[in-house]
Amino acid sequence: MVIVSFTTAEPGFPALEKNPMKIIEQIPVLHRLGLHLRAAAELARVAGRFKSKVEVSNGYRQVNGKSLLDLLTLGAIYGTLLEFSADGEDASEAIRGIRGVLDSWKEWNSI
Repeated sequence: MVIVSFTTAEPGFPALEKNPMKIIEQIPVLHRLGLHLRAAAELARVAGRFKSKVEVSNGYRQVNGKSLLDLLTLGAIYGTLLEFSADGEDASEAIRGIRGVLDSWKEWNSI
């Protein structure tokens, strides 16, 4: 499920000018070991490449997607549905990169 929110920048509203787009997408964790240390580190590294604010939620807790320790506190096991939100000028690229990481874990399960 993908939710896209566009805001138009209007004069006098600096918050809108800085955050032109917010994208929210729900993606399941399909790594057989869940969101363990190495997988969370890979996810945080990819999220850290983007200017957008990246947050991850498991439905109970929302954390910074660029923080390895925060991601580990989600306790996401195989099949957990996580909600990723990216807010900023490169939000679509951030979500695409995160989705790419999680999709690559599907292939890892067959090894």
